[in-house]
Amino acid sequence: MIRKIKMILYISLFMLIISLPFYGMLFYKKHENTENKRLKEMPKVKTEEGKYNLNYLTELSDYLSDNFAFRQELVTASAVVNEKLFATSSEDMIVTGTNGWLYYSNTLPDYQGNREYTKRSIYCIKKNIELMDEYARSLGGNFILTVPPNKNSLYSENMPYYYKKISDKTMAKDLKESLAGTEVKYVDLFEIFISYDEILYHKTDSHWNNKGAAIVHDKLMEKTGKTYTSMEDKEAKVVDNFEGDLDKIYYPLIRHYEKDYSYEEYFEFSYLNDHSDTTYFHLETENENKDGRLLMFRDSFGNTLTPFMANEYNYAIFEKTVPYRIDYMEEYEMDTCIFEMVERNLKTLLSYSAVFDAPERRLLDFEINTIDITENNSADTYVNAETYMNYIKLSGEICKDYISDESDIFIMTKVDGEEKVYEASLADCYGSDEEGYDNGFTMYIKSDKLPEKSLDVKVFVKDDSKINIVFDGNVSYSE
Repeated sequence: MIRKIKMILYISLFMLIISLPFYGMLFYKKHENTENKRLKEMPKVKTEEGKYNLNYLTELSDYLSDNFAFRQELVTASAVVNEKLFATSSEDMIVTGTNGWLYYSNTLPDYQGNREYTKRSIYCIKKNIELMDEYARSLGGNFILTVPPNKNSLYSENMPYYYKKISDKTMAKDLKESLAGTEVKYVDLFEIFISYDEILYHKTDSHWNNKGAAIVHDKLMEKTGKTYTSMEDKEAKVVDNFEGDLDKIYYPLIRHYEKDYSYEEYFEFSYLNDHSDTTYFHLETENENKDGRLLMFRDSFGNTLTPFMANEYNYAIFEKTVPYRIDYMEEYEMDTCIFEMVERNLKTLLSYSAVFDAPERRLLDFEINTIDITENNSADTYVNAETYMNYIKLSGEICKDYISDESDIFIMTKVDGEEKVYEASLADCYGSDEEGYDNGFTMYIKSDKLPEKSLDVKVFVKDDSKINIVFDGNVSYSE
């Protein structure tokens, strides 16, 4: 009898312990979410339309997985055990280095030299950048490109020994080389940061510190040709309360504070939004003491850079959204466009085109030897038409049989009743590869120039001295 009671108590205690994360939710105080994702919310039994939610149980399971009691304590404990005992990371997105350094795992393909891309990929990215530069110049504006290096591209001493470099080949190096013969203004942050003995990135964050941002500001402003205030020469206030993004994800309940630098006393600008959070996707700023108007496309590296750049311009827009609305230069009469994209995300430029009225070309500009017209439009070649804001967007994919490393793509259609040819950007987000691929195209034309509902379209691929017509048909779109 006593043995039976002990067995019941043992089982009861076991069940109590394993179910603690779930019934503990009744009294557990949630901590700030520091993970790089949005936690699932409690699902509703009925949808907004009043129908029963058929996915309720699946959504409930996801909710419990993200919100069970003591989750962050267990995540933190797992991280500490894995780092101290096994010198490995318990979080897929983080690489634990030596001496307390943390790295973003998405940078490994660049670090090891095995990121997948082709010569065509580099050509497409170069062409897309050139078309943005051409558009800015057509408005009398400035266009500047800069690529922040991944942390382990600059500071690899603390990377784990087992991540071996396969090659020194990277997209950033190949893109820089391809841009060398163009008119694009490029600020090479790799060379700039390497020239400094001081470490200008955080140990537990994936980005540069504020002193690094101040240096980048100076180099960008120097490239604009505009009069500016050098921030590198300013004496910054040293603070010791910086919390790294990787650290907060990896150790949700432990903080390892780092030194950083504050330049706030030198800033005179004001935010025109109802917030001053530089992580937001759209920001507008004003400085009545300065002239000039800036449009800056940025990613998370632009968070710390934003205040420095905002301080130099009378009016500025800072954008993180895609597609890239470079046509804001015309709409808001901007004189400068800065395009900042971190090394690890360069492939994004194969997926998202900038929005601007496509440049018109003339067939007479090409050295035409022959024109090969396909008998039937290939099943691997397609064209989509859709409305986007005040544009008609034409995008699609060309059969790879018609594409070489340096093929350009042009589209002929009737504009204002006259057949005209335009050059397309070499990017399309509807392809089979979500990370971007190199046989897509996108083009925007102001909708008031085009007929309603459908277009007669011819797609040309220019390869050296030969032009192939790879699509000839009608595409429809709805308002």
